[in-house]
Amino acid sequence: MFFFITAVSSVIFSVDFGSDNIKLGIARYGRIETALNQQSKRYTPSYFALYNMSNKQKTNFPTHWEKNDTRQLEWLFSYDAQNHYKRFPQNVIKGMPRLLENHLGMTGREIMALILKQLISTSADGRFPFEQSTVVLAVEPWMTRRERQAIREAISIGGSTLAGIIDSPQAASITYGLERQSFYYNSSRTVAFLDLGQSHTWVSIFNFTSNGTNLHNVQLSMSSNMTLGGYLVDDKLANLFISEFKRQYNIKDKLPKKVEIKFYEEARRVKERLTLSLTTTANIEDVYEDYSFSMEVTRETLNSLLTDVGESLCRLLDESLLMANISKSQLDSIELLGGTTRVPFFNETIINWSGMEKLNRTMNSDEAIAIGACYAGAATSSAFIIQKVNSKLFSNVDVFFRDNDRSKEYKVYGKQDLNEHVFFNFSVSEMPLNITVYVADDGDFLTYEIVKPNITEILEKLNRQNVTSENVTVENVTVENVTSNETLTEENLTVVYEFGFDQIGAPALWDARINGIQLDANVKTANWMLTRDEISNSSSFLRKMGHVIKKRIDLLRLLNDHESLIFKIRDRLESDSEFIEVTTEEERENISREVDIHVSWKENETETKTRKIVLDKVRQLESLTDDADDRIFERKNRPQAIINLNNTLNETKYSLEDLPVSKPWLSGENISSLQEIYNSTLEWFEEKLKLISSENVTSNPVVHTSEINRRRYSLEDKLQKIKDIPKPKPVSNSTNTTATNETFIDSEFWNASFLNTSLFYDNVTSPDMNATNVNETEINQTVPTNETVTNTTEEVNQTITTEQTNTTTSSQDNSEQTKQIQDEL
Repeated sequence: MFFFITAVSSVIFSVDFGSDNIKLGIARYGRIETALNQQSKRYTPSYFALYNMSNKQKTNFPTHWEKNDTRQLEWLFSYDAQNHYKRFPQNVIKGMPRLLENHLGMTGREIMALILKQLISTSADGRFPFEQSTVVLAVEPWMTRRERQAIREAISIGGSTLAGIIDSPQAASITYGLERQSFYYNSSRTVAFLDLGQSHTWVSIFNFTSNGTNLHNVQLSMSSNMTLGGYLVDDKLANLFISEFKRQYNIKDKLPKKVEIKFYEEARRVKERLTLSLTTTANIEDVYEDYSFSMEVTRETLNSLLTDVGESLCRLLDESLLMANISKSQLDSIELLGGTTRVPFFNETIINWSGMEKLNRTMNSDEAIAIGACYAGAATSSAFIIQKVNSKLFSNVDVFFRDNDRSKEYKVYGKQDLNEHVFFNFSVSEMPLNITVYVADDGDFLTYEIVKPNITEILEKLNRQNVTSENVTVENVTVENVTSNETLTEENLTVVYEFGFDQIGAPALWDARINGIQLDANVKTANWMLTRDEISNSSSFLRKMGHVIKKRIDLLRLLNDHESLIFKIRDRLESDSEFIEVTTEEERENISREVDIHVSWKENETETKTRKIVLDKVRQLESLTDDADDRIFERKNRPQAIINLNNTLNETKYSLEDLPVSKPWLSGENISSLQEIYNSTLEWFEEKLKLISSENVTSNPVVHTSEINRRRYSLEDKLQKIKDIPKPKPVSNSTNTTATNETFIDSEFWNASFLNTSLFYDNVTSPDMNATNVNETEINQTVPTNETVTNTTEEVNQTITTEQTNTTTSSQDNSEQTKQIQDEL
């Protein structure tokens, strides 16, 4: 069993970039799984399209577009690009781009970065930006080291982090090794992995061993065929259809590429249907010059077309056994990968070749490679704990290093050598100080200029150590476990160079030491690798494309909003009873005419539609219904606001009577300020109620809910602040030996305060609440003037329309309030 833990904040994406589809794995939230794309599917068509919007048919592609050109360009991914391919194949890249070349006016690295960024940022519900994700790629074993370096540069251009690049056979073996341990626990198992893809096929044999703690897999062979695959099957069926079509209609000329694509698409559908049925029919409507095509196809017909394909597959399997130096009987199982292995012909061919009763699909044949790559990526992160798999794999390349000073070459790896670290020993006099690591047929990679050490100082340092010395520092390098039982000379020193492969499978000098002392080196990259400036320029170009697409998305959103508003307003004009009630017929006719003008503008393709123009159009449409929306809102919300303000006025009136008694420490100034804001609010309230009573349903509100609420908030705030004034603490009197815990307010002060308040009340000019004020008008026929008013929403609504009953308010005469307070005091 394997043990796997992840931190929630960590996420790793694995990419299996096939020639037809791309599969993603994701490590997050304590598990590894397949990442669903934007369409919630488990795989994404590997298509990318780019063209000039003004001329899709004949876009002139330069070596590289300028930044300003991006405004005229359109680029598509996955399903959209796949559909574009059917009409304009010249604008489309299918599968992984050629990374070291330019296509469609961009570099292969830039296109790769663009595809990966789009794919990852839209997968898994779009929750993980590409720039914040870690990526590991599974690639075909024959991918050159230059192309792998180009992928690393593409990831840098996109702004993400690369965890590694592994071969697809290694990814499949990791998935099998971790998830199928029960098959080889405390034993050994030899498994052949067969990946029958769309454009190629490979067979790799592994031996698995486990003692329950340590997992080991050793690659025994690796064979491939670069033409054998699903496309070959499609090609044979499509050629059969094209030949029959030409025969039926006596066509001699070569068919256009767009027409041939239709036959290939139908061939693919027929191939898939024949995996389940013994017979089917190929049908293509209007395939060419109003001609249609129909042909019955049987599984037997398909099998007869694939005879030579089956022979090629058997030869590939034999080659793999020969390389592994084992027989068929020593194979414990054959694991099938790739969608093409579902074709019955290939299953029958492999069973006949192997003599097995059945073939195994213990892993998901479409996703095993992506999942294995995800395991490998998770193992490189400290956020994950995963059982280690000790893999020994073929290098698949011939690697050398060259002593540039002596023009001498050394072979480090052969194609069938395992990728374990290799050591070279030199004497001090023969040690290479300037070496270049290179790959056959792939050119130079890295050049190392070894800093020549001071041999005299090293010898003196080593000879001073009579016993084992640990961590001796010489010229900023560390001596580890150096044993010196006799005097060392230069002839006794040994220089060791250690070579290996880095995380992308590129060869490198890992270490250089003299008797355990690490040597320093300056590293130079090959001329074909991108410089920092070149990576920065490509990143800047992609950012420009991102800004352009963002503006287009904003414009599209505004256009959608504009269209949506048109439909919404028309719907309200026709069927929204509330909207119709608050608008006049003339208003609705004017709105309808304005909407028709907007429809004509929208449908006119010659009209310029920039973001600013569309935004203005949206605002114009929104303003058409502003008055009606305002009336509807006020009808719903203003009655309650009136009730709330009326209640606050009543509460304040009561407080003005109660506070001088219940809180005698309050100053006259406090009471006066509260009385002042109460009077002004009451006067404003009575005035607005009269205006509201004269409104009709189609008139604009004379006062808004927000205004009423602001008045209420202001009055409530003032009242609460006065209520919150604390009682003064007792003040000790040094001359009064009979002091108590009570505080007495100076009577002269209080009388003066009250006198001011009384004068204020007497001089207030407010409506006579018992005469012709708001309480005696039409809105006060049900509540006595000497009672506190508690209006209901229905009563307040009576002041809004003539159809509703009048709202009642109540307030006592201010002079009576003053007299009552004086009497109580």
